[in-house]
Amino acid sequence: MTRLVAEAVEQGAFGMSTGLTLAPSSFGSTDEIVALAGAMRPFPGAFYATHARIWAGQHVGAVEEAADVGRRAGVPVQYSHIAIVDKRAFGHAADLIGVIERARSVGQDMTADVYPYTAAGTGLMQFLPEWVQSGGVEPMLARLRDPGVRARARADSATGWFKGLPWDWDSLVISDIATDPNRDLVGQSIAGAAAIRGEDPLDTFLNLIDEEDNGVAVVCHNRTEADMRDFLRHPAIMVGSDGTAISPTGHHGRPQRPHPRYYGTYPRILGRYVRDEPVLALSEAVHRMTGQPAARLGLRDRGRIAEGLAADLVLFDPETILDRATFEDPHQFPLGIRRVFVNGTVVVADGEHTGARPGRVLRRGAAA
Repeated sequence: MTRLVAEAVEQGAFGMSTGLTLAPSSFGSTDEIVALAGAMRPFPGAFYATHARIWAGQHVGAVEEAADVGRRAGVPVQYSHIAIVDKRAFGHAADLIGVIERARSVGQDMTADVYPYTAAGTGLMQFLPEWVQSGGVEPMLARLRDPGVRARARADSATGWFKGLPWDWDSLVISDIATDPNRDLVGQSIAGAAAIRGEDPLDTFLNLIDEEDNGVAVVCHNRTEADMRDFLRHPAIMVGSDGTAISPTGHHGRPQRPHPRYYGTYPRILGRYVRDEPVLALSEAVHRMTGQPAARLGLRDRGRIAEGLAADLVLFDPETILDRATFEDPHQFPLGIRRVFVNGTVVVADGEHTGARPGRVLRRGAAA
């Protein structure tokens, strides 16, 4: 595994990432992760990015583990999508930020990113106990379809998600379902779907994963605006969407209701958190979304406006830029963006894609 990490980085990967709330990554020990991350040490700029173990009662511990991995492996750390999802820990953003500040105070290269929403998005299976997910989707579904094992899975699930976080079935809203028979449940919370189906919400949770062969996604309303703003203010925390490029007419189009971050993250920062409800100055916000991420990735020719650099540019009106995507209707493009340039070529003009595709694959340590 360490050889594969080194080979991937040598071939242009920016670093190594973990998803420690998901099987099988969650089964890896800290020592194992240190060994893997340490394989990147000979490659300047290669970094460890982690979607950490935010189990019940472990929000500070998750950040501490990330810092520990970076320190012991001798590599930079990017803590992905910093947030507090345990209601019992709301209001304690300073505790998580403190771990990052202490690491940086002794010279460790550690940063984080945040998206400007009070909800996450994931597959419904992520809320199952780890042992149910072990081995992949097919073994997981087989366990749910075995009455005896299903009973154990239900009993373990009843104790909470992420090893003990209390269920709030109204906060889990179905954003996508694989097959037509249940498609009308898109937009319903698990509580609402359970009421429609005449089931206990815990059974609806398990039944939908079973019936849809794991094809169920949810938006999870599980954090606070105040904590998110505290994270956004910190200079070591940049902006990231945790989303991908999607289209209303593409695979993830209607009737799906994906997280609005896919469409709205960056205009939301500029419209809401710079202009309307200021948290950041305009120049700082732009840096958090461009120069700072480019520097973390080691992209020497991007992220800044200067002669000789790649012309990746967005021309926007700071007085009108606004995200329009909502949780109820996410497939809406923002307002106030006049032009988008990629490698000096116009790809969006006055809200319309030009059809140009000048983008290139980017690799660590290579000029574009």
